[in-house]
Amino acid sequence: MINLVKLVATDGAFEQNPIGPIGAYIKLLKPEWSGILEKTLGDTLNAFVVKSKHDQTHLSGLIQRTAMRKPPPIYIAYGGPIDTSEQEPNCEFDTILRILDFDDELVRTQLVINNQIEKVILVMERLEAERVMLDGGPPRNVAACICFHDVLQKENLKQLGLELRELNCEERFALQAVQRTRADVERAQQELDAFEGVDSRLVILRSELETRQAEESQLGAQYGNMRLARRDLDAKAQGAKRRLDVERGRDEDFHSRVSKANEKIKSCESMRRIALSRKNEAFEKLDIERSERRRAQVRRDEKATEVQEFVQQAESVAPGRVHVPEGEGYRSIEKKYERIGEQLAQRERRIGATDQQIYDRANEARTKYEDVMIQTRHVDETIASLKRAIEHRLHLWRQFQRQISARVRIQFNYLLSERGFRGKIDLDHRARKVVIHIEPDETRKSSSGRNTKTLSGGEKSFSSICMLLSVWEAIGSPIRCLDEFDVFMDNVNRAISTNMLVDAARRSVSRQYILITPNAIEGRARLDRDVKIIRLTDPRQRTLV
Repeated sequence: MINLVKLVATDGAFEQNPIGPIGAYIKLLKPEWSGILEKTLGDTLNAFVVKSKHDQTHLSGLIQRTAMRKPPPIYIAYGGPIDTSEQEPNCEFDTILRILDFDDELVRTQLVINNQIEKVILVMERLEAERVMLDGGPPRNVAACICFHDVLQKENLKQLGLELRELNCEERFALQAVQRTRADVERAQQELDAFEGVDSRLVILRSELETRQAEESQLGAQYGNMRLARRDLDAKAQGAKRRLDVERGRDEDFHSRVSKANEKIKSCESMRRIALSRKNEAFEKLDIERSERRRAQVRRDEKATEVQEFVQQAESVAPGRVHVPEGEGYRSIEKKYERIGEQLAQRERRIGATDQQIYDRANEARTKYEDVMIQTRHVDETIASLKRAIEHRLHLWRQFQRQISARVRIQFNYLLSERGFRGKIDLDHRARKVVIHIEPDETRKSSSGRNTKTLSGGEKSFSSICMLLSVWEAIGSPIRCLDEFDVFMDNVNRAISTNMLVDAARRSVSRQYILITPNAIEGRARLDRDVKIIRLTDPRQRTLV
């Protein structure tokens, strides 16, 4: 292409110089669409535009002279610019025409004529593109819609980021090389200027020598005068030195007083910090004592309340003082008290525990009961939350299964279309079954497809490979191995299947494909340096050797 551009620039036989390649006259306003637009426009970016049949014929001859493997297209431009304002979609959509800037109006006209760039809209997200094109039909003046692939976009961005870092590193190295080269050029220019100005410098130096000699004679006379003036200056300097010594002594005295004042300030600051810390400690102790006093008051009020409750309980049992019958004395009441004590002891022995022990056991049993009820309530809440969590996880799992199934169906139909087949795949995740219907005959539009058991060996193998590739693409397995995939295929199905597997491997970034077959690799397969073929010797030949 570079040689062709040079030939076109130096050739004077054209009536008007051709314009091309077209890609050199286009500026992309949104670089994120560069890869997709290169694939969409294809060879149009390498095309040339001429304005006459004579120029087209002459340019074709130049292309043949360059012996290009894939000659670029040549367009003949008739007429002037095309007004596409009435043919463009709504302003809310980006079209290929709207994100391109053209250096020549003929380039824009040819892309409008050949690629309909004013009617192809660009949408970043696939779901948004499906909504625009499928909900209610395509918008007005929209012929096609282009969007990013969900997975390939991230991988392309990652690859572009790596390439950008490499280009930035190369740019830094190039700038350093340019700076070193500029320094070498400047140094060489200085040396060249030095060699060119030798004669003129000699004349200048001689004139400067004469000037310096005249100045020397003048300086000699001035030196004698200065020797005389120096004596007077020495006497003045001695007096100034004595005054300087006096001032230095004063300065040292002043510095000593300043240092003492600074030490006193530091001592006062340290004493202030100590006093401040003591004051803070006193305030903290005061707060602690106040809080202790409040707690003591609370405890006092609680004890007073408790005493009042005891009094109320005692009054509920005995509202007044106990009546002592006449004739009863201390000893008779003491004997009654001892008999009642003995009766209580017998009762405790008969029951097996005291009233306090029974009361303590009741409190302990009540506490255990309340703890068990709290634990039971917590366990019930935990079970309910776990049930909600597992229901949510099951919902997400079913949603994930539906998304995987949708991706498998889309990829399966796309791969079947490579051979002109139609079909569908139904995945029943609950029953763990897969139902496949294939229609090899594309002319039977109304047929719902045949079961895989009715297919031929090659058709069955091809459909199996399509299903396996779609499942691989959906689950994202890093290593993918396939053994004897083309045993029952004819040469046509074998070539299509091999190309399909190789193309799928190229599209899958960071994936390793291992294909094992007893047959020879079909010569029509699109192989390249990224495909490594390992051929094994026939075991029978190894035995003979």
